[in-house]
Amino acid sequence: EGGSIPDGAEPEIISTIKKTFNFGQSEAIHLFQTLLECMKKRELITVFHIGSDEHQDIDVAILTALLKGTNASAFDQLILTLAWDRVDIAKTHVFVYGQQWLVGSLEQAMLDALVMDRVAFVKLLIENGVSMHKFLTIPRLEELYNTKQGPTNPALFHLVRDVKQGNLPPGYKLTLIDVGLVVEYLMGGTYRCTYTRKRFRVIYNSLSGSNRRSGRNASGSTPQLRKSHEPFGNRVDKKEKMRHNHFIKTAQPYKPKADTATDEGKKKKTKDDIVDIDDPETRRFPYPLNELLLWAVLMKRQKMALFFWQHGEESMAKALVACKLYRSMAYESKQNDLVDDTSE
Repeated sequence: EGGSIPDGAEPEIISTIKKTFNFGQSEAIHLFQTLLECMKKRELITVFHIGSDEHQDIDVAILTALLKGTNASAFDQLILTLAWDRVDIAKTHVFVYGQQWLVGSLEQAMLDALVMDRVAFVKLLIENGVSMHKFLTIPRLEELYNTKQGPTNPALFHLVRDVKQGNLPPGYKLTLIDVGLVVEYLMGGTYRCTYTRKRFRVIYNSLSGSNRRSGRNASGSTPQLRKSHEPFGNRVDKKEKMRHNHFIKTAQPYKPKADTATDEGKKKKTKDDIVDIDDPETRRFPYPLNELLLWAVLMKRQKMALFFWQHGEESMAKALVACKLYRSMAYESKQNDLVDDTSE
């Protein structure tokens, strides 16, 4: 109790340490003193019984001891279980009632789970309140396409090189516009990807800083009123002429106005095409799971692609698109003598 041991047990324990670890007298005494310090906080000690009926894996015992023995934040504990790929421990020890989370910490964990290809953690984070609509922004999706961790698809860079018709410089980072061109190439000429549309390009360029709006007047000057120097008689004649023209115009038979529905439709369409770059919603995707399915397919992450296909909208349409992409990638890999595991 409190790090103390029964009388007469110290020589026996030191002797056991010397035999077990093949230590000398001084090393055994040092380890014995370290054990006494550890025993002062017995609640932080996890005992692992080899061959017990609990069938607990040794990695579970080590990870549980780390979670209990360190004063880490909830986010650090989650990242630790994510690195060990133990979603069961995350459920029982991290996502507990009353746990406090920093703003944005779960979204960062979601990004790590996607990069590390942890499907179970992606599902767990969604179940615990992560909004994929708020999470998936244009910069984050582009970061996922350029990640070097987890399964990657080297053939994707070859496809980008083919559609751009030129060699890519070392360290080239894929853009979503590049991805859109690849998707259109794989799907066929009749398919139009969202990433290549004009509206998306406007938003993308604004995020890149190449398209900045300015609310200033181009001329920068205010129109000035001009004074009339015409003679008084000429001005009277003009007024009489205007009255005469107005009488002739109003005396004409009534003619119905031309149908302005087309013009109004054009005005409405133009108004709808205006992109509010300052609105955060324009930087997000209306169907984020569809975009992540496309990413998982192009990066050859089959389990992740299956998960995103099972969730979200338009399952049949997503399945058809994914099948077409897989077939086209397999064909392109065969044509370019690349290693292809798409059929697996």
